Amino acid sequence: MISGDPFAWVVRELSLLAEQEPVHMAGLHPGGKSETKSGSSSYSMRIDFSGTYDQIGAYVRDLENKFPTSEIQSLSIVGSPGDKGSHDASLEIALRVQPARATEKPEAKKTS
Repeated sequence: MISGDPFAWVVRELSLLAEQEPVHMAGLHPGGKSETKSGSSSYSMRIDFSGTYDQIGAYVRDLENKFPTSEIQSLSIVGSPGDKGSHDASLEIALRVQPARATEKPEAKKTS
């Protein structure tokens, strides 16, 4: 789950994951925070990357395994006959945000 600044957290975590993947990251585009019906928050964003079909599939699989509470909202893959097997992909994902912890301490009970 995301903690702290959502975009900075996502950039750090996805950069670490991308180091282990054969896909080429083209860009990370911030989305926004939203509330779910259950009261939790999520942060959505778009990831642009390229690779072969197999590399794209492996990256999506690893992304889902690394962030099991995430929700892939859309995935589009485009290519042409002259792209030599490498295709451009765009993935929209929503990641759950860790709830903020209460910083206030309850007052100590006074005894009379």
